[in-house]
Formats: sequence, C-alpha cells, structure tokens
Amino acid sequence: MKTHIVLLDNRFSFDKPTKDRLGDQQWSWLDEALETHSDANVTLILAGVQMIRDNTLVEENFQWWSKSKLFSLISKHQKSNVLLLSGDVHYANRYQTNCEALTGYTVPEFTSSGMTHNIATFGGGVLTFLESVIDIFQDPNYSVEYSYHDFNYGHVSIDTETNTLNVSINDINGNSVMSSQFDLTTDLQFDPAKLSRNTEFCKVQQRDHSFLMKLIAFVRGITIK
Repeated sequence: MKTHIVLLDNRFSFDKPTKDRLGDQQWSWLDEALETHSDANVTLILAGVQMIRDNTLVEENFQWWSKSKLFSLISKHQKSNVLLLSGDVHYANRYQTNCEALTGYTVPEFTSSGMTHNIATFGGGVLTFLESVIDIFQDPNYSVEYSYHDFNYGHVSIDTETNTLNVSINDINGNSVMSSQFDLTTDLQFDPAKLSRNTEFCKVQQRDHSFLMKLIAFVRGITIK
C-alpha cells in the first residue's frame, strides 16, 4: 500500500488579483508529483487553508481559480482515493465536492483546527454568536455536518487488511466527534464517465453559489443535521 503525501504552500506565492493560491512553479511541481506517484493507492493533499469550501467571510481559502486548477489535476491524472486535509479556521468540519463532473467522484475534505486556540476560547455570548454565524456560512452544498468549535485534532489511518481509509476529528480527550470510513476499492474511485455529466452546471455551482442561496438553504433547514 503506497500513500503519497502532498504538502502545499498556499501563502508564499498567493496572488491576490487572480486568487491563485500556489503560483506557476508550485502548480507545475504538483502536476509532476501526481504523475510521478501515479501508482499511489492513497493521495493525501494538505493545505493550510480550506480547498473545497466556498464563500467564506475572508479570502483564506482556495477560491474558484485555484479550486478549478486543483480539480483539473485530479481529473487529468485520474487520481482515485484523494483526501484533502486543511486547517486555519479554528474549528473543525468535513466537506465534499458534491459534483462528480469536476473530479470523477466525490472528493472529501477534513478541516481540523485548532489545538492551542479556537472559536470556543472567545467564550460567553460572543461564542454563541460566532458559532451561529459560522454555521450559517457552512455551505449546505459542501458541508457534511455542523462544525465543531472546541479544541480538536485530525486523525487519519489506513487499514491495509480491509482496504479502508479512516478519518476522524477528535476532541481534547481523544474521543471522535466526527468521522468517516472510505472503502478504497469502491468509495473514492475515479470514473472518467462522470466527467461528462453536467460539467458546466458543476462549474457554476462551485464558482457562483451565492451567500443568499446559502442563507435560504440554512433557513429552510437544508443544512445537514
């Protein structure tokens, strides 16, 4: 079982006008790295900011230009079993692309932060307000559940006997507060046939999904409980 771990630097070459997170040199390196390790059974791509989630209050994420570039490399190299791992936001949640025409399957992302300080450290009425705001801004198209705001850390394990990828967010005592298990032979398999399904709709959904639509979805209870 071969695992390819990719650590991205999403700050050094960040270009504000284009919202390019990595820069030409690092994109070329990533392209080459995915090709070199085409035989990897699992690919873990780590970034300091969130990669899937859209329309955050701040620009600390992969916005459409960078997101589409990352998705295109996954589809170009027909990469199965890709897991995205991120942090930075001071709470935890799990996300998914939810639009298979961009990547050939539903790619998951786990965000875990932080171990030293987080949203919960604000305390009191401010905490309650911030938690509500954060959950409103959790896009129902990509969020798997409500966020976890206390101290947390992420844990990833691969069971070579059962061919499963196990991912969890754990609290300060090591108890899992959210988790997923993926069958590496079926759950995260690239399917080229899916790339031709509603591609333009997927692009619009990922690129232009507005805060108003998120707010409507939240009010109507579409967010996953």
